[in-house]
Amino acid sequence: MRKTKLIESPRGKGEVLDQGTRIAKVNYILEVLQDVIEAETFSGVKEEEGLMYAKGSITVLDGANLLMYRDKLSLRLQDGRQIDFFIQSFAVGRDYTNPTPIKIHPTGGFY
Repeated sequence: MRKTKLIESPRGKGEVLDQGTRIAKVNYILEVLQDVIEAETFSGVKEEEGLMYAKGSITVLDGANLLMYRDKLSLRLQDGRQIDFFIQSFAVGRDYTNPTPIKIHPTGGFY
């Protein structure tokens, strides 16, 4: 059986970077999760920690138009950590200057 454990849920104000250059100010909400795998063994049920991954959203405060047509970006969190991400989906015709959350797909871990 597979379960998921919440490791942390950072949220705050941050910056979106494209190759180290700030292109937007954002509010972010992230969840860092870890899979927990349960396996029945001869000595009982064992739990093993699986992969960690993140998911979340950003709400653009300034610089929304600069996010369009970008590949991998970085999010610098309030505490100074960074995580790379892709915009999960861009809706054609959507007004990205409107402060609504944009889903992001983080890649890798914090650095």
